[in-house]
Amino acid sequence: MFDVGVPELILVLVVALVVFGPGKLPEIGANLGKAIRDFRGATQAITDEVNSVKSEVGAVKAQVGAIQDFNLLAEDEATTKRILAEQEAARQAQSAAPAAEAPQTVAAATETAPVAPAAPLPLRVSEINYQIAELEDAIARQERNRLLMGDASTDGIIATIRARVELLEREAAAILAETAATESTASAAPPVAEPAAA
Repeated sequence: MFDVGVPELILVLVVALVVFGPGKLPEIGANLGKAIRDFRGATQAITDEVNSVKSEVGAVKAQVGAIQDFNLLAEDEATTKRILAEQEAARQAQSAAPAAEAPQTVAAATETAPVAPAAPLPLRVSEINYQIAELEDAIARQERNRLLMGDASTDGIIATIRARVELLEREAAAILAETAATESTASAAPPVAEPAAA
């Protein structure tokens, strides 16, 4: 819009020389340079303040995310404890039922078909694997936050999440071992002999 070339600049300097005179021109130039430096300093201070506020907001967001992850972890742990308690109660009920039926004869016991493994076990293992995947994602997020923010407070959260992952892995291994044992017991049962007709 305002294209100032060399001829226009020379014209402005000549007019300034005529209007202000040769004695005042260096003083005006110094004042103009000082005003420009002050303006740049004020602009830089505002920019620095905005950047510091942005970094503080980022730190608060990271802490809120860590708290949310920790709350999710606590909810997952409570859910897992409840599910384990339900499974234990079901196992105790199953073990109590055969004890009540113990007085049956040996022949009647051998004629019964082996009990098939419960269907929910593989489903529970897939749920556990899903939870493990979610927790590993949470670990990755926490490690990214630790690297970005340089904050060591996430170490405790990461350790808690890793302990939860180990607990879930042990639970899945126990379920799979129990399923395998049940299947091997069922396949190793002797065939039922038909009574001979006389």
